[in-house]
Amino acid sequence: MTPAERQTHARAWALYPGAVLRLVSVSDGRAAVQLTGEGDSWQTTYAPAPTPAQAWAHAAADLRADAERELAAMAARVDRIGKALEVE
Repeated sequence: MTPAERQTHARAWALYPGAVLRLVSVSDGRAAVQLTGEGDSWQTTYAPAPTPAQAWAHAAADLRADAERELAAMAARVDRIGKALEVE
């Protein structure tokens, strides 16, 4: 397993526990990383790069962006809850 592949798996499992990742080929010969989550939902990340290593790196970057968005949403929710609990 390459470093990019390990990183992609770690990020996917942190965001989507139990997710399954596979490297697949798409029509023009490019590689894609396919993520299967809960409830048979499919999310596929197509890499603009032609090699498997670049596909894994692209998927890792996408998952990092997903995690950052999710953390920002959680922080905003915590702020709203904190403001709601403030006593005047």
